[in-house]
Parts: sequence; C-alpha cells; structure tokens
Amino acid sequence: MPEAKKLQIGQPDPFDGSHDKLRGFLIFVDLYTMVNRAIYDTDEKKIVFALSFMKGGRAGPWAESFMLSKKDENRSMQLGEYKEFQAAIEGSFLEMDMAGSTITKLHYLKQTKMADEYMQEFCIYASCSGLKDDAALIEFFEDRLQLKLLNHIYGLKKMPTTIKEWYEITAPLDNQLARLNASKDKATMTMTFTPRYLKAKDPDAMDVDRLTKAQWEQYKKEGLASYVGERSI
Repeated sequence: MPEAKKLQIGQPDPFDGSHDKLRGFLIFVDLYTMVNRAIYDTDEKKIVFALSFMKGGRAGPWAESFMLSKKDENRSMQLGEYKEFQAAIEGSFLEMDMAGSTITKLHYLKQTKMADEYMQEFCIYASCSGLKDDAALIEFFEDRLQLKLLNHIYGLKKMPTTIKEWYEITAPLDNQLARLNASKDKATMTMTFTPRYLKAKDPDAMDVDRLTKAQWEQYKKEGLASYVGERSI
C-alpha cells in the first residue's frame, strides 16, 4: 500500500497565546489535519501537530506544561482526545483574555445616559469579567455613576450593601430625578415675566438725593432732618 502524501496547503501560523489569533489557529489546525486525515488519523497525531505550532509568548510554556501533565508514572505520554485538548486551549487563552478585556471595559465604562442603560452594559461586562466579590463590583459600579445620582444614593437613610441592592435602587431613583428635573424645566418655561414700572418722577418734587452739605445743615436748623434722612448727604 503506497505511503500517504501530505497535500501541499498552507500550514497554521505559529500561535503565541494571543486570544485574537486563537480561533484562526484552531480552524487552520482542523483544516490541515482534515485534508491530510490519512496522516493525522488519530487524536494524538492532531494534538502533536497543534503543539508543534505553539511557540513563544504564553503558548510555548503552556504547551510544555500540557505535555508534562500528560506523562504517567512510567513517563509515557497519554495526550488524550483532541476535543479535550481544544477545550483546554480555549479555557486557558480565550476565557482568560476575555475576562481581562471585560475588566478593562468596566474601568472605562461611565454613565452618560439613564442609569438603566448604564446598568445593562455593566451587567454584561460584570458577568464576563469573572468578578464575584460584591465589594469589588460595587466599587466599579458606583465610581462610574453620575455624581448627582450618587449623592442622592448616599443621602438615603439606608445605603445599599450588595450589588443586587445597588441595581434595585439606582434605576428607580434615577428615573425619579429625571421626572423632577423635567417638571422643574416645564415650570420655568411657563413662568411669565411681569415688568415693574416705575412711577414717573414729578419734575417739581424735591430731589433729596442731591442735597448738598449746606442744604443739609439748613434742614437741621429748620427741624426737617428727620424727614429727609442721613442718606441724603
């Protein structure tokens, strides 16, 4: 029986552990081993083929650690099934980097609109981040709320103590503040301005604001100073 020959198609690029390259790497491994199934006819051969392209970055040390973990007490290597190998790679590189990127998104997330929209985004990122501690989630959540809303929350008689309680109180309170602001704006727009008209000045009336010092002294002599007042000098 003639020996099987490899089809001359492009091989996968070396994988260095970057999560954005992982999907492409695994697809190329599957394609290459599929068209050359006569050669890569066992799971172990497929795994060895994939491991040979895991070089540099975090992928190289991971591959070495993986192979060491598969040695038994007789120092023979049992690599297992390819689907388990693929799941291990995805769990180590894809999920790890996804958690890191979502935590970064949490850092830069801010409430720019209504609180319920902010909460929807926050919940998505929080669920992918791997964060489980309420204290850490609360710190992320409150630091990115609008200051006016946060001040009202801190003004409550009973502060929320869990992330669930923060979710429950934030959106309703933000909606109340929005309605209050809308009512104030409407009231301001409907207010009418009533001008104050000054009475026309009698040209014959005495202008007490223009009294000279001499006139003031004269009024004192005549006993009229109490009517004019000291502001006239």
